[in-house]
Amino acid sequence: MLKALATIYVIGFFIVGLFLTFTSEMTTSESMDIAAEWPYRLYKYVDLYFTMKEYSQETTFGK
Repeated sequence: MLKALATIYVIGFFIVGLFLTFTSEMTTSESMDIAAEWPYRLYKYVDLYFTMKEYSQETTFGK
């Protein structure tokens, strides 16, 4: 499973980096810096989703 996650990370890194490089006026190093952050940003959004879902269930359960 760890190998699959690493593969997804590497592929996503290059796809996002190349996309940003060719669709904007960023340099390669700038776009790769942004691309390196995508797993952490995704984790934050998923964590926020589950936190809000849990909060929603707690508030509706008490009614």
